[in-house]
Amino acid sequence: MMKGLASFPMYERKELEAPHHELWSLIRLGMDSKRLKAPPNLTTGDRGTSIWTEEGLVISQTCGLPLRTFLKGKVSYIGTPIYDLENCPPGYYRSVFIVNQNNKSIDIKDFSNKKFAFNGYDSQSGYAAPYNYFLGLNIWFSELILSGSHRNSALMVANGKADIACIDEISWELIKRFDKFSSSLVEIEKTNPTPALPFITVKYGKEVPYLFDILEAAIKNLSSTSSKILLLKGLKRIDLEKYYEVPNPKF
Repeated sequence: MMKGLASFPMYERKELEAPHHELWSLIRLGMDSKRLKAPPNLTTGDRGTSIWTEEGLVISQTCGLPLRTFLKGKVSYIGTPIYDLENCPPGYYRSVFIVNQNNKSIDIKDFSNKKFAFNGYDSQSGYAAPYNYFLGLNIWFSELILSGSHRNSALMVANGKADIACIDEISWELIKRFDKFSSSLVEIEKTNPTPALPFITVKYGKEVPYLFDILEAAIKNLSSTSSKILLLKGLKRIDLEKYYEVPNPKF
């Protein structure tokens, strides 16, 4: 019998495989205690995001922009992770504008005629957040370069293929920690906080309270090493209207 599908695709990279496996193992133990079926392993790679609307989706993490657009009414919201971010409200995160250290003295407004790298049009942190930020300044970039991932955006800025990128704060912390090329990058500005990347389900919409408790306990019981690597501190519920009220970009 099909036990469903699960994925943690938002911060998927080799260095996070072990802590993600530990987190999933703890979640499965909690689900077993409630007699909720769960797959033995996480779905990884590109398939990790394509399963968001499948009937068998047990749990996944998505982005705020998809949640309030094409996933609205199709998935059930479980909760929002609390990340270890300095001066940021619990359950929220920001986007960080990064540039090559050679351009660190340039005012952010002067990047309006520069090349902007972004991970995808469906990204809150990589596209919607900078769109809304620069909309307030009534300026935009001269060239948009679709990179496919936050790491690729950062790498393009590091090697001079793009002038500026906007990546979410968790991805930025991971890039600084694991990628040597980050030494050539500097942060010049942050966007205002918005609700962080939510956990969702399709299969267990009626069991969301159970899933919240299970996920909260799993995060609490993570080893200190895994918690630090994932920057995870806890879980909370955020009023969905807080997600929906964030302005959408013109795609």
